[in-house]
Amino acid sequence: MLRLGVIGCGRVTTMFHLRAIRDISEIEVAAVSDIDEKLMREAAGLCGAKAYRDYHELLSDPDIDGVAINTPPRLHEAMVLDALSNGKHVLCEKPLSDTVEGCVRIGEAQNESGLAVLPAHNYAFTPCLTRLTDLVDSGK
Repeated sequence: MLRLGVIGCGRVTTMFHLRAIRDISEIEVAAVSDIDEKLMREAAGLCGAKAYRDYHELLSDPDIDGVAINTPPRLHEAMVLDALSNGKHVLCEKPLSDTVEGCVRIGEAQNESGLAVLPAHNYAFTPCLTRLTDLVDSGK
């Protein structure tokens, strides 16, 4: 079981990530973090997770194996690097960084750590694509 921490509890998290993760039995959302107390509490309530206002506290939680970073793009690079330095695997909404140099820094840190870093844009579980997949699979 992968124990996941989610950093950033806005619409991307509540509308997409938490719904998709709910369907994956090998992943448990164990903690969430957001500077907005209301968003953080709402997301924590949806998945029964611990809640942290400061993402550094989430990263220092030894029960967390990896993190999903769903914050504004300007924050991604520093958060990815912080996660790697805390021994966490990373799934990060696109982009990983605002610059090519930032992506190189992330690549170097990932290589040194041996941890996984995956940039993502999650549309795989959206209702319209699920419906389309069902139609294609049925032959319609």
